[in-house]
Amino acid sequence: MQLISPAGRANAQSGVTLLEMLVVVTILGLVTAALPLRNFTSLDTVELKTLAIDMATQLRQTRMKAALNNRPEDLVFDLDKGVYGEGNVIPDDIAISFETSLETLRDDQAGSVRFMPDGSSNGGRIQLERRSRLMTVTIHWLTGQVSVRDGSTDG
Repeated sequence: MQLISPAGRANAQSGVTLLEMLVVVTILGLVTAALPLRNFTSLDTVELKTLAIDMATQLRQTRMKAALNNRPEDLVFDLDKGVYGEGNVIPDDIAISFETSLETLRDDQAGSVRFMPDGSSNGGRIQLERRSRLMTVTIHWLTGQVSVRDGSTDG
């Protein structure tokens, strides 16, 4: 019995030649080079987002702690020292603005977000900026809900 390939040739070899492979790789290289470069997320942006998400996480944990302990709990932000919570560092090249109620301000460079046992808070907003990238962490005063918003300051 003789095996016949789909093309009708006896004992045909399947596969590609080295020349065919080089042609395909060359075409793929040309197509890739012709594509416009995307605006890839820089390391600076990733670090800024990570900091905002970490702050939001710390705030949510403080809210849970207030509910569990059945007493008000504060998360402190000291902009003069560049720290928040228990020693979490804010990098020097990140501009930060912190808005909260007057009752939890310690001075013009330090204050806290206070969560009540029922989940509410004194509210506030934290804006982080690095090289025209902006991240905003918002704390709703009534619900204590913490949200993170990504936005650019260049329009």
